Amino acid sequence: MVAAIAHGFGRHNVDIPAAEEPLIKVYLLGIYMSGVAASCFARISIACLLLRFTTHRWWRILIWATMALQVVTVITYEVSQLVQCESVLTKINPHDSRCLPPKQVMAFTFLSFGKHPQT
Repeated sequence: MVAAIAHGFGRHNVDIPAAEEPLIKVYLLGIYMSGVAASCFARISIACLLLRFTTHRWWRILIWATMALQVVTVITYEVSQLVQCESVLTKINPHDSRCLPPKQVMAFTFLSFGKHPQT
């Protein structure tokens, strides 16, 4: 985030030089990808702690299912980001701002953070 800010992130679009936009997008893509993974792995860590406290079979099944959902979420998000944002990463078309459509972003936000997407 500091690198993106150093290149102009946070300023009005008019004040950001066109040469800096691709760098900012690459840095922000890295932040988004690591942020979703960090939040999912934090939930997995908490679920592992909960497994130590309970011996009831149904709770353990629910906790394991939740952990599996988190793993599937992070893998799906990372793969879809890498596939759809390839033009930003390879710098073939660095001005491409259509990495993920808004509906997909809302779906991943709902899965990752439990927030209801606003319609």
